[in-house]
Amino acid sequence: MVEVEYAKALFELAEEQTKTDCMDQLSLIAQILDEEPEFTKLLKSPFLSVKEKTEMIKLVFPFLNPLLKEWMILLIKRDRMDLFCRIKDSYQQLYETSFKILKIKVVSPKILDERQQEQLKQRLKQKYPDRKLEIENTIDPSLLGGIQIFANDERLDCSLKNQLAKLKRIAIRKDE
Repeated sequence: MVEVEYAKALFELAEEQTKTDCMDQLSLIAQILDEEPEFTKLLKSPFLSVKEKTEMIKLVFPFLNPLLKEWMILLIKRDRMDLFCRIKDSYQQLYETSFKILKIKVVSPKILDERQQEQLKQRLKQKYPDRKLEIENTIDPSLLGGIQIFANDERLDCSLKNQLAKLKRIAIRKDE
């Protein structure tokens, strides 16, 4: 998978040459490319020269660190802009693994307040002591109460809906 190789190359260069974290800038580029599909089409267009595309990168992304700017130009020269989002995702996996980041999604019927978030974080720290936790709280009004937690490939359903379903299954088994 060529996107993994591009991601590895950028990650290793960023580590050894600049000690610069490219993750935030890569995410911003991906957001811009997603929000501006016409710009993305231009970067992939066979009707524009590499020089024109390079100038566009320099104009639209003047804030990029030099390494990332050169890397973007390399993608253009090699006609790989169509892989950008997949490369960014591969880079993000390398980044999260390297820095021991664990993204956790918490679904609740309403936004957790700071005290609840801190309590949850402390409990999760016990389960994942060697990881830096990044918790995202999303709302699902269909949950009556409780929360659902998604981390890696694990799912912990502590919702009231799930607890009631368990009680129902137990009651049905006892009746049989």
